Amino acid sequence: MNNFDFTFSDTIQGYVSYFDRRERSVQLTTSDGRQYKGLLASNAYARIAENLDEPYADATQRLAELLMPGTLVYAHGMFYPEGDQASFEIKWLVFPGNGPNIYRQDEQDWWIKQIHSI
Repeated sequence: MNNFDFTFSDTIQGYVSYFDRRERSVQLTTSDGRQYKGLLASNAYARIAENLDEPYADATQRLAELLMPGTLVYAHGMFYPEGDQASFEIKWLVFPGNGPNIYRQDEQDWWIKQIHSI
């Protein structure tokens, strides 16, 4: 990784490798094999992807259930420089479905509802 001496935000898409509930740490593995460890911020929140006309689907209270190995997740947060490393503080998470290999966009009527809502 390039050295940097500034803070920035970014979103990582990856599969959960592990989740330590006590530490509030999550390791994600991207589709190209890179691994990122992040710490959930004290005010971190989560949601399930929703269709355009669906209400917000909060998943904050379900983190322990959803952060199972193999689950795809989008994690957005802040990268902070710490010497030759960077720490990643996760601010919010978006799950594309309710568990590993479950994706809302694969639902039979997902795209039909999406088109109707436009």
